[in-house]
Amino acid sequence: MVRFYLGKLRGLVGVFGLPDLVEETASTYLKRFFVKRCALEWSVKDIMLTCLYLSLKSTSHTVPLSYFATKIAGKAPGKDAVKEMEQTIRGLEFGVADAIGWELSVHGPGRALRGLVYDMQSLQPSPLSALHALLPRAQSLLWSARLTDLELLYPPSQIALACLLGSASSSSSADAQAEQQDEAAKLVNCWLQNKYERGEREHQRRREEYQKIQAKASSNKEGSKSALANTETSGASNSPKAPFDQTIEDLQSSLRKILGVIVAQEALSKEMSKPASAEKDEAGNGGKAPSRELVEVKRIDALLKASADPAKRPGSASHMQTRRAQDASDATKRSHKASKSRPAALSNDPFDSPDERRNVKRNKLEAPPAGLGNPFDGQPSQPDGRSARVKGASEWDSDDDVPTSKDALKK
Repeated sequence: MVRFYLGKLRGLVGVFGLPDLVEETASTYLKRFFVKRCALEWSVKDIMLTCLYLSLKSTSHTVPLSYFATKIAGKAPGKDAVKEMEQTIRGLEFGVADAIGWELSVHGPGRALRGLVYDMQSLQPSPLSALHALLPRAQSLLWSARLTDLELLYPPSQIALACLLGSASSSSSADAQAEQQDEAAKLVNCWLQNKYERGEREHQRRREEYQKIQAKASSNKEGSKSALANTETSGASNSPKAPFDQTIEDLQSSLRKILGVIVAQEALSKEMSKPASAEKDEAGNGGKAPSRELVEVKRIDALLKASADPAKRPGSASHMQTRRAQDASDATKRSHKASKSRPAALSNDPFDSPDERRNVKRNKLEAPPAGLGNPFDGQPSQPDGRSARVKGASEWDSDDDVPTSKDALKK
């Protein structure tokens, strides 16, 4: 199932006109996801589409989700189908990113092959013409390698080297194919030998620098001769490590193993792409019988849907019921948490009820300015705190005796 949908990524990437980097990243996401999750519990097709959409973001080729869902849904998709596709991808995106450990940056064999080709051009004599002849076949092997689990077991650089090692064209004659095979092996061995020699020289230079630093640091306590002798004897255990963890012979053996897996996968893909029967498909599959792989995938997919947990299938009645129960449980937890934190918040408040808060607010608005007193009682307070009696209307002799507001403020 996973291998079948890995093969479908190339066609989907071609629909959007995107580079191979997007396909390589999406295939890595898909394989990493099913290392942590079981294919019996998840829809491989939905996970593949989610990985493709996530790879668009991580490789800076972002497209709107509505446009992506419209392209994926078919030639004439309905609004309901597009909306359902959007909800499915949006619901799975976070889970996919979490399953792969949020490691969205991928350095796959495609980048390694590109770097190897650039580095091999510095060899003398220049192998540029040989690289031009070998590169198409190497890229074909690289695509077959994406259908395997090799990138989970070997470094990307070794997979790229194995593709170059077996990059003899299979469409050529036997003599031409043998000649290209020898040329590819010679090119890879020459590059490996050059790389190992440079690594050994760099390792020797660092070792000598390390010994000098150790001798200089210990010369203050001991004589320089004894310090240098001690450094030479202990340099094997404390000096920098060797540049490579394996010899050229071991590396070449690993490359042959990798190439054998890739060639076997290529042969399997050709075998599974053959029609399942000699009869034509009358259901409308382009007038051709479906391939063996397609027939097998449909059979497995039907079994998975029949045995899958409906609570994990978006859109099903069981899934919606489980979602409603989860939402109700979350709402209960939030209300319980709010009720527990509310008394602590009210204990620091001097007002016990909303009615008292409104009364205090109204009293503040009706209170007169300081010093003028309340005109409704008989004993207004003075600015100095003493009480004073307000004259009645009959006690004023004339209008001239009536104090103005400014006079009242002065008094």
